[in-house]
This record gives sequence, C-alpha cells and structure tokens, in this order.
Amino acid sequence: MATILVVDDEPGLRAVLSSTIKSLGHTVLTAENGNQAIETVKSANPDAIFLDIRLPDMDGLQILEEVKKINPGIPVIMCSGFADVESAINTVKMGAFDYISKPFKREEVLKAATKALEARRAPSQGPAAVLPKEQAAPAQPQKKAAGRKMNLTPVIGIAAAAAVVVLLIAVIAGKSMMGSKPVIYSTAYANPTAVLWDGKTIWACDWVTQSIYRHNMDDKLTIAGVTPLTGSHPTGLAYDGQYLWSCDSWAKTISKRNIGSNLSVVVSYPSPGPEPSGLYWDGMNLWVCDSTEQKIYKVKVEASGLAVDSKFASPCRAPVGIFTDGKYFWVADSETNGIYRLNIADLSLDGIYAIPELASGAKVAGMTYDGKNAWVCFDGIQKIGRYKLSSFKKTR
Repeated sequence: MATILVVDDEPGLRAVLSSTIKSLGHTVLTAENGNQAIETVKSANPDAIFLDIRLPDMDGLQILEEVKKINPGIPVIMCSGFADVESAINTVKMGAFDYISKPFKREEVLKAATKALEARRAPSQGPAAVLPKEQAAPAQPQKKAAGRKMNLTPVIGIAAAAAVVVLLIAVIAGKSMMGSKPVIYSTAYANPTAVLWDGKTIWACDWVTQSIYRHNMDDKLTIAGVTPLTGSHPTGLAYDGQYLWSCDSWAKTISKRNIGSNLSVVVSYPSPGPEPSGLYWDGMNLWVCDSTEQKIYKVKVEASGLAVDSKFASPCRAPVGIFTDGKYFWVADSETNGIYRLNIADLSLDGIYAIPELASGAKVAGMTYDGKNAWVCFDGIQKIGRYKLSSFKKTR
C-alpha cells in the first residue's frame, strides 16, 4: 500500500480526505500548512499528495513549486474550493497531476488517488511528468525567496475575495429583516449541503463538520443548537411534521430522525439512487434529488420501506435542493448556480433563473421555501441567503 499526504488547514476536510483514502488501505499523513507539508515531503517522500489550493502561510501554487523541486516524481492532486476551477486548471499546467473540487465526492477522491498511484507506477499514464518513486530526484536545498518572481495569481484572488466580503457587508447593512430584497446571513460553518424550513425555524447541515444546525429566526440567524452526526456526511434535509429526514450521499442512505437534542435515528433506508443530494417533503411524499443519476425521485414512505412512486429526469446536472410553491417545483443546481422552475405535473422545464446579487465564488449547495421566501445556502463562503421568488432573474 502507498503513503499519501493530505494538506489542508481545515481539520474537518483533512479528516474527510484521510478517512476516504484510508478505506483503500493506504497510510495517510497530514499537514495543516505549507511549511509542514514541505517538511513532510522531505522526510517521508509520500507516493502522492492531496493539496489544498489555499493555505494560511503559503498558497498551493507555491507549495506545488517547492514539492517539484524536492521530488518531481510525486503526483499532486490540487483541492480547489470557492468553485476556483480556473486556478486549479492552471496548477495542472504548472505540474499538478489533477484537481478535485470541494465539496468532495467520495468516488472522485478514490478515483484521483488510484489514478495518481497508477501513474506513479507507469509515468506515461499521467498528464504530469510523474516518476516512479525509486527514480525520484534527490532533495534539493530550498532557495531564499529574495529575488524570486512573485506569482500574482493568489494575490489577485485574495484581493477579489476581500472585495466580495466588503460587498456582502454592504448588502447586509442595507437590508431590513422584512424587506423584499435579498437578505444575506453569515454562518459559523463553511460547507453546508442543505437548508430546511420546518414551519418555525431554519435548519442546515454541514458535510465537513458532520453536524446539523438549528437557527434562531432573528436578524443574524444565530445558532440555537448543534447536533453532531459522527460518521455521517449529511447532504439533504426534510421535515414531515414529526420527524427530521436526512440523506447521506457517501453512505447512500436516507434516515428518519427524532426531533430532539441528539436527532437519534429511527430507521435508515437505502437511497433510491447512488448519490442523494437533496430532500423535500410535500405533505405526503418524500422527494429525493440524485446528482449522479441526475434524477428526481418521488418516494412513498411505507411500513416496508421507501417505495419509488415516480422517477423524473432532472433538467439540471447537479440537483441539490427542491421545493414546490404550489404552482411549480423549483430545483437548485450546484454546477451552474441556476434555479430551475419545473411544471408540477411532469417536472418538465418551465424556465431557468439566476440568483440576484450572487457573490463571486459562491456555490449553491441547498434550497428550501418558507411559503414566501426561498432560502439558499452556499458552500465555501459561509452564507445563507433569503430571496423572494420574484427576485430571481429569468435567464431562459
């Protein structure tokens, strides 16, 4: 088995990647910053590296450059957040082996690890110049940074991110709680995968912290309670009036939970599809979005288990949230950030809408409806937005 280094400053993401890679039988080393990563490469000579593109002390591009100086034979898989695909592609041009985007899908992590290790054994298979481990170049002493040409890409990225934060603060300051314009709330968690209205309050779940959050309905949407779900990666939430439902795309399960301090599981069912990515309860049936199959299932909850009543092709590529306003179904797409309005009879496409005042780098992760407003959570920027349906801008 191989030794793989995971580099990320977020403990939750390190844990997720580590547990996934360990399931293949590999040894996993971790580092939380660039300096630790470089020292680990020197001392342990790992077979592959999963490297976050944004770290507090060094950016991923700089670390990649140093790794290639120490040992050009190590395949490096870049991990990009904030939908930073362009920067990730640039790292491949600079010598990275591949990249994956957050939130990570288990299958993508396993595929990337396997592909990198295969390329290490057979260099011609990989897009980057990958040498077998025994042919790795000897470590070279680090050169002083003085006089080195600075890569401005991360600086520009940081400046852009700062501008986004300033813009969001200005937006929040100018909105009233009861106004008709979008209201943006900050959250304490960064990787939500679903948001839920239960008739009284807002719930959300985070796949990295493996927790479900309940919010107060105040002007800051403060957290009223947190329930850890150790070993679970929740990707969807629904409420049937008595029980809270959650789905886990990694375990491929849908669970019914007691409403209480620990949200204990009453029963878990196999998901009708391989990657449940969103849930909705319409009063009688459970609706399940599946991102792998690009399907939307209408499911009946029976004593014997979940029975698929209908299956519809999703008009969007990665459905992550669904609700009905009584006239239409609305589905959010995490790939395009589009909001799709569907005819209620057959879920055929009626129109595609854009979210107003969407911050740069925002990635739609879930959506719910409180009878008047759509609530949308965003992965990576620690925000939940509240929108009037009439504020969505039709694009098609």
